Amino acid sequence: MDFALAGHRIVLTGGGSGIGHAAVDFLLRCGATVSTCARDLDRLRESWRDLDPETARRLHLFRCDVFANDQVGRFAFDAARAMDGIDGLVVNANSSSGGDAPKTTASQYSKDVNQNIAAAAHPIMTTLPYLRRSECPRIVIVDGVAGRTPDPALASRSSAPAALGSYTTSLSFALAKDRIGVNRVRVGVIDTPHQRERHRESGSELSYEDWLRSEAAKRRIPYKRVGTPSEVAGPIAFLLSPLSSYMTGTALDVSGGK
Repeated sequence: MDFALAGHRIVLTGGGSGIGHAAVDFLLRCGATVSTCARDLDRLRESWRDLDPETARRLHLFRCDVFANDQVGRFAFDAARAMDGIDGLVVNANSSSGGDAPKTTASQYSKDVNQNIAAAAHPIMTTLPYLRRSECPRIVIVDGVAGRTPDPALASRSSAPAALGSYTTSLSFALAKDRIGVNRVRVGVIDTPHQRERHRESGSELSYEDWLRSEAAKRRIPYKRVGTPSEVAGPIAFLLSPLSSYMTGTALDVSGGK
């Protein structure tokens, strides 16, 4: 499918693994130029070492902690300089913890909500001057469907995307005058390194594949399986593209019907 993204200049946070890596790969195959970042630059470079030389020239890698204002500002400046501008931003870094509501402290709620808003707000504010000069400015925020349908066992993790949803809606109204589309991709359970970590921590005797199937059954996902990062990449690319020119303040769910 042609998303008309050839030549577009995209900034994406957290492009070293999981959804971020799949999205960068998809955007590169669409002909876009991409700048992405991670805290561990060596690991980020390793994850992209097999790119062919022609494609590699359209990928720019940087070290950045999205929770550090000064680093985010430098990343935006360096990315814009490397690509000669910015047309789109994908916010793909967040942090949250587990636990049901009675076991979750007020400070944990505050920390998770603040960190998730900061992970979005810092990159957005620093890229806005460049986006305002673009012919096709787009912002895509990746978060979870738990903000729409809270998970009782993950109270704080459900509150953080709900706060992001409110932030996204407010931002979409504020930036409509600049023609900047602001939308979300809300994901369900996706087969990422985070799930492998959960599998290890669970102590389950099931294989990882069987454990994923049991998670899908436990969560009553209608498709009876978890999603893959590549299934999230397409909706991200669509919302970055000219095809979404009359969309803002909305969300696409990638959750297997949950």
